[in-house]
Amino acid sequence: MQNGITAGEIKSCELKIEDLDATVYLQNNIINLPFRYAKNIGKIIKDSDNLEMSVYMIIESDDVNRSKLRIDKLADDKIFLERDFTADFVSWLKIQLDAIESNKKRKERKRR
Repeated sequence: MQNGITAGEIKSCELKIEDLDATVYLQNNIINLPFRYAKNIGKIIKDSDNLEMSVYMIIESDDVNRSKLRIDKLADDKIFLERDFTADFVSWLKIQLDAIESNKKRKERKRR
């Protein structure tokens, strides 16, 4: 991510968590939408907009929440380069994975 930001590129890192059926992304973007919604981003912003890039943490899972998608801002690109956000990311990820596990268990109890 740091190399991409330094080069002025938009980047995405993906982690699949198979035992929880979840996918986690770390993406830098001008808006908090996953890359696959690029068409929607074009509808929201104008070419003349001078927007700052930020790094977003994204998790997708049927069990993360009702929308099956959670997006949170980690940092502005420039700040991301200045300090280590590993602990922040790990803490956020643990909260999301705990929510997924809890929601999966709740679903299982309802089925019984």
